[in-house]
Amino acid sequence: KLFQGPRHCPVEEGGTTLLLALEHPAQAVRLAAVSRLSKTVNADSPPSFLAEALLRRIDDDDAAVALAALSWDKLVVVVPAEPLVHALSAAADAQGGKRQWANPSEGAAL
Repeated sequence: KLFQGPRHCPVEEGGTTLLLALEHPAQAVRLAAVSRLSKTVNADSPPSFLAEALLRRIDDDDAAVALAALSWDKLVVVVPAEPLVHALSAAADAQGGKRQWANPSEGAAL
């Protein structure tokens, strides 16, 4: 019972847990972790680390990771409104030159 819950859910792509995979240096591992959220997290009782981790992923240097975080259907349930609006505003400001989107419609998510 010690290692139950989404925090310790394995993310095979990184050989680590969800908690560590969300902060992993490799883009593919962070992307896999964000993609796995729908399967592992109950939005009615999200783990305490998740809101802050999602805010960091919205500001991720990799556009695919940021878009995956922004696209998670429970984002507005898990992350409080004020920090989410601040993160979205910062991401939109950064869009002015920091990120290059492969597809123009991807930038529209911001």
